[in-house]
Amino acid sequence: MIEDRLTNALIKKSRPSDNHPVMDGPEIYPEAHYHHYGNSGVADLYVYYNNSQGAPKRGHVFEIKSESAVRNATGANEIIRQFNQLREFFFLGSEYEVPNRIDFELCFLPTQYNIKHILKNEAMYATTVHHERSRENSPDTSFIDSVPVDPDNVKLKAQVTIRPPDSESVHPCYLFKGSRNYLNNPFAYNSEGTPVEFDSYTEYVKHQNEALYRNYYDAIQLLDR
Repeated sequence: MIEDRLTNALIKKSRPSDNHPVMDGPEIYPEAHYHHYGNSGVADLYVYYNNSQGAPKRGHVFEIKSESAVRNATGANEIIRQFNQLREFFFLGSEYEVPNRIDFELCFLPTQYNIKHILKNEAMYATTVHHERSRENSPDTSFIDSVPVDPDNVKLKAQVTIRPPDSESVHPCYLFKGSRNYLNNPFAYNSEGTPVEFDSYTEYVKHQNEALYRNYYDAIQLLDR
């Protein structure tokens, strides 16, 4: 399955390298199950970074959608409901330690079918991650009340991305992250750390992940305004 290829690519990319000398591990859990009072599911991948030098611990929870998974879903509502359930119950329904920073990612394979699905349901996916998930305005943070760290120091992020299933080019291109809709306002930082805005999403993808741009151009160009 192409989902497995992407999971394996993410696992390979997540392993320690010279680029992350202060990180232990990471601990990698493919098909990470959770169950909380009837709310059950499986994260396609959970990666946990335990920093031995005192910096914040980090967890990254992936929900991966291949073309077959999107075709078999009843619609965007089902996919979003599954993703939101993951965000709310993954830590409540498992024994994983809650890290200081948590990234929840809904990741689509960049096929033309998936891209057309995203475009058709753009407003729904943008709304899913529109605001930073705070304890006041979101139901998916109840697990924070029982974490072993200061709840105010737990930072939650959610994003919708596309990634190719290749460990050498698995770097994400964002679709929606926080309040930013990258389809309307593609944005990235250059090698000097300077923010750069792009005239089209295709230009953004070429800057962020040239292999994705090259190998999936027919799908990517559908996202241009």
